[in-house]
Amino acid sequence: IPMDPVLYKARNMYLVRSRHYAHAKAYSQDGWNGASATKEALAVFRKDAVDPRMEKTYFLGKVYGPDGNPVMDGDKELEYKPDAIALDVSGSTNEKTAGARLAKYEFDPTAQAGGQLVHNDWVLFRYADVLLMKSEALVRAGQNGDAELQQVRGRVDAPARTATLQNILDERLLELAWEGHRRQDLIRFGKFHQPISDRPVSAPYRSVFPIPVDVLSLNTNLTQNPGYTN
Repeated sequence: IPMDPVLYKARNMYLVRSRHYAHAKAYSQDGWNGASATKEALAVFRKDAVDPRMEKTYFLGKVYGPDGNPVMDGDKELEYKPDAIALDVSGSTNEKTAGARLAKYEFDPTAQAGGQLVHNDWVLFRYADVLLMKSEALVRAGQNGDAELQQVRGRVDAPARTATLQNILDERLLELAWEGHRRQDLIRFGKFHQPISDRPVSAPYRSVFPIPVDVLSLNTNLTQNPGYTN
């Protein structure tokens, strides 16, 4: 999807939502200091050996500004603590620095609106996604999907893995993290409702979203999805 701060004002909120205030300020942009990788996601990147895509996907540890110097958080160097992430970090030592932050899509120094309007085009559909979908389809059909999986892993010189459904789901995280696929992937693989970190089991009805009230009011033939109230 083409992104242009003037001609095509689609906002990329992932970066803004994730990065620490001081980290964003070093680039004269905004940061909401929020979205971070879950412990489960980090475990996938660290499986067997640290995947080479990890440092391209997340900011981990100390971070540096455009001048190459460490970003300062008050009187000390800003350092993200990936493993300190929890559902609620209020009052903890790492309250504002817990979690690995989004690094995919580089900072755009010409961004507008505090970093929300950027020139970084949004990749909606990638060949790696096609290969992984084919590998998954083959495995679900009782066939071998190794070649397609290895083609994706081979691009980053990652060691070979057998194309099982779990390995394919893991690979989709490794390759497509922060690109808007994970929720539907977890639903399709039957894992969306499983508990993660501090979050309990999710109710099955949450596999689908509620129908907005204004849509229901426009069409009285529609009924709200099960589990939700109007």
